[in-house]
Amino acid sequence: MKAIVVGRNPGEAIPEPIALSIVPSSAMILGGKPLFVPAWAPKWAARPVLAFRLGRLGKSIDPRFARRYIDGVAAAMILRPVLPDPDNRLDGLFHAFEGAMTLGPRLDLSPDGCYMLKAGEISLGLGSEALDLDNVVAALSNYMTLQMGDWLIPAITPAEIPAEPETTIRISVNDTDGALTVRLK
Repeated sequence: MKAIVVGRNPGEAIPEPIALSIVPSSAMILGGKPLFVPAWAPKWAARPVLAFRLGRLGKSIDPRFARRYIDGVAAAMILRPVLPDPDNRLDGLFHAFEGAMTLGPRLDLSPDGCYMLKAGEISLGLGSEALDLDNVVAALSNYMTLQMGDWLIPAITPAEIPAEPETTIRISVNDTDGALTVRLK
């Protein structure tokens, strides 16, 4: 299991060649477990995102058939250091450390492809046009084989939540309150 994170905001065009990062399974924490904020950066921020589970193996997928490869959605959170002068050479490290991503339980897909993502005061409506899931799956499958059990994050939300030790972050998707609860230590 790994997560494929597409480097774009919701509603933006899919970059060509596609900008992506891979989060290995060793960097992912399942919801309900505490997240220990690393000490190697002074300040951290969390970004609530939607993760879509790949349920089939596929390569060179036509956008018309891309929905057949997605079998679930989950609330997720990406943890990033807040640095005054980010160094792009460290981008791989930012997705590989333990706790880089926290993943909630798999939920049913929305029939209309629209999702309401809430985290504290943040409320984001993510429609099928903003996510452009069919074209993201098709674009990714041109570069790599998509594997069953992997997670796809088609867009990174620009909203950030301060990630401070001894706090709890709750993320809900549509009507599922507490789709992800993360205790920061």
